[in-house]
Amino acid sequence: MNMPQTISEEELVLVKEFVLLPVILDVLERDMGKMKLADLKVPIIYIGNLKQTQDEVTRELYSIRQELRKRGIKVYDREQSANGIKASYVCRGYRHELSFLPSLIRTIVIEKLAQLMNIDITKCEEL
Repeated sequence: MNMPQTISEEELVLVKEFVLLPVILDVLERDMGKMKLADLKVPIIYIGNLKQTQDEVTRELYSIRQELRKRGIKVYDREQSANGIKASYVCRGYRHELSFLPSLIRTIVIEKLAQLMNIDITKCEEL
């Protein structure tokens, strides 16, 4: 007889996004800071685009936080280091851990930002 699953695939996706969206906010903040210092002709356009994306990510993070709370899932520890991100969470009384390597984090951040900005990354060249 199978044991009941403690966390659904949909809930796991929510936890992953909740852990990784702050990384995207950090990336956007860092890039906006660099753009302010760069000698661009119309920095207000580029920075404004990143700011809109940052606002959208913030709204999504808030929504996910509410959904996790509604489902009784609590992320109680999140550690970020050069080795990646490790997060601990509780779902219906069961403790779980989740970890991401830096290469996976980078890929997820690029894919999510491309999705938010409506960019086809298959047509972009790596810099």
